[in-house]
Amino acid sequence: MNLFGQNNKLQVKEKYTFDLSNYKADSIIYLDKMQGVNADGRVMKVNNKYVEIDGTPWIPTYGEIHFSRYPEELWEEAILKMKASGMNTISSYIFWNHHEEIEGEWEWTGNKNLRKFVELCAKHDMYFFARIGPWCHGEARYGGHPDWLVERCKNGTLRSTHPDYLNAVDKLYGQIAQQLDGLYWKDGGPIYAIQLDNENWEHGPGKGIYLMDAEKELAVKHGMNVPIYTCTGWANTEFRQGEIIPSFGGYVDYFWSEAQDYYRCPSFSFSEVRVDGQIGTDMGLKQRFDVKYIDNPYFTCETGTGMHLAYHRRTKITSDDNAAVSMVKMGNGCNALGLFMFHGGRNPMGKNTRLNERLADGYNDITVFSHDWQAAIGEFGQVRSTYHKYKTQFEFYEQFGEQLAPMQPIIPLDIEADAFNSRILQRGIRTNGESGFLFVNNHIKHDTLYQFEEVQFKVKLKEEELTFPSEKINIPPHSYFIWPFNLQLDDVLLKYATVQPFTRVGNTYVFFQNKDIVSEFVFDNDGVKSIEGNNVEIKKNQDNYYVKVVEAGLQNYINLKLKNGEQLQIITLSEHQVMGAYIDNDYLYITDAESLIFKEDQIELVSENINNQLSIFHKKLLSDIPHKQEGLFTTYQIDFEKIDINADFKITQKGKKLKMPQKYVGDNVRLSEPDEKYFDQGLMADLNMDVSALDQLYDIRLNVDYKASCVRLYLNDEFVHDNYYNGDVWELSVNQLLNGKSKEQSWQVKFLPLQPDDPIYVAGTFWPDLKLKKNTLFLNSVEAKAVYSKKIKLTKSAQ
Repeated sequence: MNLFGQNNKLQVKEKYTFDLSNYKADSIIYLDKMQGVNADGRVMKVNNKYVEIDGTPWIPTYGEIHFSRYPEELWEEAILKMKASGMNTISSYIFWNHHEEIEGEWEWTGNKNLRKFVELCAKHDMYFFARIGPWCHGEARYGGHPDWLVERCKNGTLRSTHPDYLNAVDKLYGQIAQQLDGLYWKDGGPIYAIQLDNENWEHGPGKGIYLMDAEKELAVKHGMNVPIYTCTGWANTEFRQGEIIPSFGGYVDYFWSEAQDYYRCPSFSFSEVRVDGQIGTDMGLKQRFDVKYIDNPYFTCETGTGMHLAYHRRTKITSDDNAAVSMVKMGNGCNALGLFMFHGGRNPMGKNTRLNERLADGYNDITVFSHDWQAAIGEFGQVRSTYHKYKTQFEFYEQFGEQLAPMQPIIPLDIEADAFNSRILQRGIRTNGESGFLFVNNHIKHDTLYQFEEVQFKVKLKEEELTFPSEKINIPPHSYFIWPFNLQLDDVLLKYATVQPFTRVGNTYVFFQNKDIVSEFVFDNDGVKSIEGNNVEIKKNQDNYYVKVVEAGLQNYINLKLKNGEQLQIITLSEHQVMGAYIDNDYLYITDAESLIFKEDQIELVSENINNQLSIFHKKLLSDIPHKQEGLFTTYQIDFEKIDINADFKITQKGKKLKMPQKYVGDNVRLSEPDEKYFDQGLMADLNMDVSALDQLYDIRLNVDYKASCVRLYLNDEFVHDNYYNGDVWELSVNQLLNGKSKEQSWQVKFLPLQPDDPIYVAGTFWPDLKLKKNTLFLNSVEAKAVYSKKIKLTKSAQ
């Protein structure tokens, strides 16, 4: 069901103009209490706009993974996958009830070994952002508060400075500090930032700012000294200016919202407003857009890379949804991009209770085990297209962050006045008054999309006007991009480019084409002796060289010979190719495989396909593997011997006539998950598959195609995993689910039906479907896929 038009066209009668002729930069004010010197003498400082390391502007990019929700033996691989995305920091909640479910019994081993996880981050040169609670939320039972604490503080002292609460927090912070001892920035370790609490919306004596002050005092008392302390900035959070930085978020949909609503989310629009007004509304919170935020750099901690599923509302998120929102945040002036969740996981089973949040506890009914979040990396480590979209952004911020971070956002008045008008092209720039980056977004979920035709942009500077592209273009639906103007590339001035900067490898800059938009570069003649290239057209006038890309790809390059004797090289990749591009040790790799994992002197290629290509710029590093030369790249053919995995199912109980009473908790209007007993009354099936080849493979993925309300998986009658239906195929890892158990397991699935009158939102359409008279309950197919991997040792020149 598609309520929104996709093929509309709008002709643009005028150029989109940014007038910077009277540009005046904002003052830079350093936050004196936000700084630190590490053991090597490196200095981190924070001002009201951005973070600096040794005086150089730096953009932190961090993705969330919950270490206690992922197997310890796979942590290192997860960290390496996240590092390969181009991000520089890993963040994680530390859920109190994962570590002290029973009062006084602390658990810091196995999947809960915080110290080991942070040490692995340090081993692989990844920073760590500790979100220490005490209240985290994160879809955890009671937001991470242990049951015994909730019971003790049921008189209203929870989340306050009352001794019943604060004494327990003191012990928690003491325990966390022991785990993190010696791993802070000041010690030469990876931890430069700590988030205190989460969604601290209550005000008044002992609450709000008073609790924040007390929590920071306790953290410092226990030695948790870092350059940066943050809190979540939505829900009217109060904080001490100059001591804590508010951090924000933005999602493409909201599982905690009501079942009957579509949401055209504000995060797709360029805006000076930092608060996403829908975050926290499941707790009845209202937002206040307050000027207090402007004295702090713009951080996010919950820019969504997907969205979890609640029983009453199951969203379906695309990679374009995710990447467009994060790009818009950066266009709005964000200078620390935190993504939630970047890597999915699974809830551990508690000793006394399950550890997922529930409507009965005041939040939402979510799956018992699954915390997949439709993340860039799934709950079983599967790398998704969102991961590759983010890779293009992370690399850009890493290579060009020094220029971007000090640049101020300029949002056109027509957008600020009417942010949800889809007939207005979403656009903005980041600039220092002389150079900058144009941000454009034409991908908006749950809105009519237009092709904007005959578009040009004009930037008026104090000394010149730039109009680009040289000829009018069409901007198609689902496109979003970042284009530079007056960008200094070493000794060459790039006047503008209608391609997106990606990264730099030595003296080579890599860009990529956006959709089918014409790609052109314009270089200032000054300093350039000559330009030549392949798959390009070159023209010159008295001021500039104009270079048009005829065909982007591995064969494309531009060589610039400079008057000072130096050379500069530019490669323009296609949008498809850049999705498979990685940077490691100043080498550029491009593959059509699912992922590359870099560890020390080897690459591991992971793929579901038996035929794969790996192109490397520009060295021949793998001489013992069949290869060919493609332009400046050497392309290697990496093939696997096909392994077929037989899988089928046998329905043992149909359950289609099952009638379940609709369950509500108190006055809540959200439908709750039916009682446990009904899982034995719905559709039941035994799964059969041959897992004997597992030892030869990276993994076996079990894909269950069904249409029902929800499903649970049992191994030898033990409930081990679950899923709410949102239209996607349910994807499972045989390797992780067996987790060392005997391969001779019985696999069983139990489904509950979607009833015609259930008030549930299911992925882009409304339920109930009152046209139906019968339950929807189908198991369509079960397929097992082999996942292959090859570890490739690099030659010394690549190490």
